[in-house]
Amino acid sequence: MFELTPGADGTWQEKIIFNFYPLAGTNPIAALTLDEAGNLYGTTAGETLGSNGAVFELTPSASGEWNETVLHSFAFGTPDGADPESGVTFDSAANLYGTTFLGGNEGYGTLYELTPSGGGTWTETIIHNFEGNLSDAAQPGPGKLVFDSAGNLYGASGTGGSSFEGAVFQFTPSAGGWRESILHSFAPGPGGYYPSSSIILDSAGDLYGTTGSYGGTDKSVYEIVRPKRMVGTVRQLSPIHSTASSGPLKVDEYATANFGLRGRCEAVLQLGL
Repeated sequence: MFELTPGADGTWQEKIIFNFYPLAGTNPIAALTLDEAGNLYGTTAGETLGSNGAVFELTPSASGEWNETVLHSFAFGTPDGADPESGVTFDSAANLYGTTFLGGNEGYGTLYELTPSGGGTWTETIIHNFEGNLSDAAQPGPGKLVFDSAGNLYGASGTGGSSFEGAVFQFTPSAGGWRESILHSFAPGPGGYYPSSSIILDSAGDLYGTTGSYGGTDKSVYEIVRPKRMVGTVRQLSPIHSTASSGPLKVDEYATANFGLRGRCEAVLQLGL
């Protein structure tokens, strides 16, 4: 894990603050989450010794070093999830929420909650097992979940939905648990498919994200508008320039994109909405 510090001359200096290894977790591909105390939270998607991915916390010390605590290790096999490619998101009660790409009862991933239970331990609750059929999301990828002010939870999956090309989903808390709604199912076409980024929420409650067709030609930045939940393409991305975008996205700011036809390179793009 690295930190970049801006210098007076406009350059940035890199510092490695933590090196992952098998016992600490491998393949940390998801975005990080920072709490008010300055602790960092994230996931490792690779197999570790005795687990199939983990949720971790990194705490800064007075000496400048960062100390890791593994909050949860995902077990092999059902009913636990596996391969947590997404980051984690706090609710107002300091519980953590995230998704796994695989595992669960059907093998298409899970939505989970981690609750602090005292003594530094955390308790996992599986909120939903993604079913991998045409009426549910499946295999939620690297994007983080987002809460609205009413406590509803939103995310995207790279497969599932009515065309099995990805979906945007909402989970609503209720007395009997969480209720899932599919807000939009993606299909091949000009609107893009295989959503690959975090969902973000603007002040009007509209949702934004990106799609990447993994070798196809249809990529987009999309918007899901309340209350009609109509989907519109904010800007179509040319297949010459982008095959997938998986970084966190902020409206009127920046997203990262991997692109290239024969080789693979990286760039930063700015969207003027």
